[in-house]
Amino acid sequence: MKRKGFVMVWTLCALSATGILLSALFLVLHQALSWEAAWQRELDEVFIAQTAMEQAKYCIRFHKGTWPGVREERNGRTYDISVKSADIPVSDGTGEISMKEITCSVTCGGDDGVTLVTWVEEGP
Repeated sequence: MKRKGFVMVWTLCALSATGILLSALFLVLHQALSWEAAWQRELDEVFIAQTAMEQAKYCIRFHKGTWPGVREERNGRTYDISVKSADIPVSDGTGEISMKEITCSVTCGGDDGVTLVTWVEEGP
């Protein structure tokens, strides 16, 4: 009789330890998947911003093409795109060069998003 109680206590301890280890494993797995989703969203934001920036530079430099859109859907998420240009006079000591500053911001939901800034000379 004493032996059966001893085995039952050890079985309950083993089951408890297994449950604790499995719950810790699932918690770590859930956190890793959350980080992966955040990294994927950030990577998408960078790629969308890069594409929009190149498209805006092409429009300004060659006066062709279309200005980047305001929304894009990728991987089941909707990204908001904001592309703005501003005139920036740059002096090289001998005269002024008219440059355009392009600012591109891409956000998804409530996150901070990605912002890229570059200058481009306006074409002929």
